Amino acid sequence: METEARIKVEDVEKLKQKLIELGASFGSPKTQEDRYFYTKEQLSKEVQGPGSFVLRTRKSDKCFLTYKAFTGQLGSWDEHEVLIDDAEKMNNILNKAGLVQICHIIKTRVKGKLNEFELCFDDIKDLGTYLEIALEGEEQKTARKKLIAFLNKLGYEEKDIEHRGYPEIMLAGKLKFGGMR
Repeated sequence: METEARIKVEDVEKLKQKLIELGASFGSPKTQEDRYFYTKEQLSKEVQGPGSFVLRTRKSDKCFLTYKAFTGQLGSWDEHEVLIDDAEKMNNILNKAGLVQICHIIKTRVKGKLNEFELCFDDIKDLGTYLEIALEGEEQKTARKKLIAFLNKLGYEEKDIEHRGYPEIMLAGKLKFGGMR
């Protein structure tokens, strides 16, 4: 189980410096190309709910296929990932299996770590820059409280959290997950 929160960032260098002062370490930037796929049945639903899922291929220095199922809990996903050899071939397989690509996101990601938090600065083409903070393996309510407390420490409030995932932001409301508003 992964619980995450993201915030839109205006001054990346200032926030990154603050995180480094708190003890965070960051790696080098990597470009990631993500493609998200839905079943045709899911596309016909106005609102996605528990049991809804998305398949994502990610092409970067390695390629992955990820299954993400909405749990009904704000910011929590049942996530499973497997390494694949070729993202383009997997995209073709998913299309031939009847899935529909709903979104294509290109981003430059800088990953970091601070204690139990995974940090990612994501500069997303056509969307801007976000800081995504994730906790894995924690009970959802506990993880959510930790994420909010951490964001408060950085000077952000709960109202600053972007609850939508990047595909939902990119699709500007065409993709909605129930219980998230």
